[in-house]
Amino acid sequence: ALSLVEPLDKLLGDAAALIGGGGAFDPARLRREFRLGLADYTAHLLLPSLIGHLATEAPGVDIVVVDGVSGGNAGELLDRRDVDLVATVGPRASTRIGTETMWEDGWRVIARVGHPLWDEPLTPATLASWRALLVSPEGDRFGVADKLLAAEGLERRVVLTLAQFLTAPAVLAATDTIALMPTRLADALAKPYALRAAPPPFTDMPTFRVSLAWRRRDEGDPAVAWLRTTILNGSVGGSL
Repeated sequence: ALSLVEPLDKLLGDAAALIGGGGAFDPARLRREFRLGLADYTAHLLLPSLIGHLATEAPGVDIVVVDGVSGGNAGELLDRRDVDLVATVGPRASTRIGTETMWEDGWRVIARVGHPLWDEPLTPATLASWRALLVSPEGDRFGVADKLLAAEGLERRVVLTLAQFLTAPAVLAATDTIALMPTRLADALAKPYALRAAPPPFTDMPTFRVSLAWRRRDEGDPAVAWLRTTILNGSVGGSL
């Protein structure tokens, strides 16, 4: 049986978006709530500039952030209309879901300023010798650093596994634990928390891509299309 809920939601969204003479879309007159699927990593990098931009360009727009998002469940969340857009690592494009790369990121070793780690050249062996912090939303205790160390015949001790990145800098600043963190986030957090970040001592470091995902059936919604373009144009490294 066909559901009338989605078409009705779509019509209401279009009506809310198309305010003004001649049906011309004007973000300044838009009154709408958008739900964004963001992990703390993407939220920290995207929201400060996005919210500042909306305050002047679209003051009637409200943002609700939905956590617990990954490339694996992005399509499901979008299909259920739990979110309007998702920004995460590895969402897959399909006949129902569109995606576009926002930025590519790598990794940095990060520890407090004055940590003894910085007193000697950074090598895989020195990296393995310090107690480590690992961020794993899934609760895994084996991350990218562990894979790289294992290839060198080395093993580190992970003394703390966190579900989110933004608890990590406070722990790193107060202890001698060290971590691998995405480059853009490490650069953003180093100064406020008196941390130091450096390239990892591996010759073949993996990178990853953060992409924005959306429902293809919303591509005719001018408000969603406008927000999608706004976010893509203002991705880290760009300017809103």
